[in-house]
Amino acid sequence: MTLGNVGRPSAAEFAGQRKLLLVPFVSAAAEEQDDGELRPLVERYWSEAAEQVGNLERQLGSVTRLYHEGAVAGGEAELALLERANPAAYPFVKATVERGAELQATEDAETLLEAIDLQRCLLVVQGSRAVAERLHEWLADARKRRYDAIARAVGDTLPPGGVGLLVISQDHQVQFPPDVRVFYVAPPALDQLDRWLRNRLSATAPTENAGAATDDVEALADG
Repeated sequence: MTLGNVGRPSAAEFAGQRKLLLVPFVSAAAEEQDDGELRPLVERYWSEAAEQVGNLERQLGSVTRLYHEGAVAGGEAELALLERANPAAYPFVKATVERGAELQATEDAETLLEAIDLQRCLLVVQGSRAVAERLHEWLADARKRRYDAIARAVGDTLPPGGVGLLVISQDHQVQFPPDVRVFYVAPPALDQLDRWLRNRLSATAPTENAGAATDDVEALADG
């Protein structure tokens, strides 16, 4: 996987290659929407992400394929789900679609739900280390299958020379096709959001921390 920081890439340098702009998935969970600090940070993050993606599009070409973690259907129906699940990101996603990008089915629905259910099971395991270890092993396998499905979605639908955009959690382990050049979009607000999350996790119980990695995806599934 090739990661390039946002800068001034040359269109000629990447002519004919498939290009993928990777935007970290950031949302405010429902119970955190009224947080006086988090919500404006999330909104600023998506505004900055839109600006950086626009700069990259002017260098590399317009985004024609949009991929979103948790998206299992694509199209208008998926767009409506994203509006309810992550309202802060919706203007960014909607604007990308309105500029001509097709919202693609990005994940296998059954595998996604399997991973979410396993994460929820881990939250209630309290006594047995053996049960916890088996669940962790099962979850690791489900996550690998999730990431493999996302890689296939990109590989199968991003056309030669095309530009795609993927919104996905920072801790993903997707191995993209070798012919896809990946550009990591890192808005300035991302560092502040990371600090906010670290502070929040340090103040919560270990059992609550266990679900942090899939909070964003659960929000999409529940939406």
